Amino acid sequence: MRLLQFKLRGLGSLPITDWVTLSGTITLLRCTDRQVGRQILKAVQSLNPPYDCHIEQPFSNLPREEILPNGSRRVIAPEKRTIVIGIFDTPSFLVKELGEITPPLYETDRVEVGRRLDYSRWINFVEIASSSRWSEVSNDIQKLIHEYPDESGAENIHELLSEAVPSDRVKGEMAEQLARWLVLLQDRHPGVEVYPELLEKVLRARRFAAARELLNGQLPRLFRVNSGAVPQVTELTAEGIDPQITPVMLIDCFDSDRPDQHKSAVPEDIAVLAKHCQCLCFSDTLHPGWDLPDAQVVEVDALN
Repeated sequence: MRLLQFKLRGLGSLPITDWVTLSGTITLLRCTDRQVGRQILKAVQSLNPPYDCHIEQPFSNLPREEILPNGSRRVIAPEKRTIVIGIFDTPSFLVKELGEITPPLYETDRVEVGRRLDYSRWINFVEIASSSRWSEVSNDIQKLIHEYPDESGAENIHELLSEAVPSDRVKGEMAEQLARWLVLLQDRHPGVEVYPELLEKVLRARRFAAARELLNGQLPRLFRVNSGAVPQVTELTAEGIDPQITPVMLIDCFDSDRPDQHKSAVPEDIAVLAKHCQCLCFSDTLHPGWDLPDAQVVEVDALN
């Protein structure tokens, strides 16, 4: 999996940015202020770090309030404020595993991951709804309750039919009630063609939750290293990293020897590593950008 883009919704010195598009090999991110640059590095790493965010607390220096344009202050609810969002691609082996959980996920091509200020993490499947709407199931439910009005649990279904609105999401207790009732009907009145498709819609939220659990173990780790200690590929192999899930290397170049003020070549150790995994290099704005194409050099200050 590759990190395709990220976006910051920062506080304090951590900026708010548009989407930052990344190369699958090397991207150099240049920041005027190295302390801000390192805070950005930490924020990006928090998407899937090799540590527990609740213990390391990479956002501990961020304020819990912000100043609005009118000058007033607003307290931030940490559980509601996403600090960083990343979009990852999904290789074919992972799409196959996701599709085996629920067929709609065979359409997965990207996943979106966010880390909140309270260090909780969320995962979405880009352009794929993770739950059905009531409007997608209500007609079939209405027909079944009309045919089998006296089955156990029918009173709960009648209540749903009278209270639910078309835009309601079928999840939580609503989904569980419907699923129990449909399974009961299926056992007592087998052969009705609508059951499999309807159950799939009703159980969509539950199955997407299972898919998120799968992704929790499949996202690539984001490792932070200094430019003077870039690991060799053999070191990654020795760490037992799944070759199908190559890590993303976040390389701190702020304290490295400054290259001459012309576009010298990418250091050999980084160039070799980038053949095997994605490298995001962070430097100050005096760095000339090696010999990278312009599309692979990002001026972070211009993204605010």
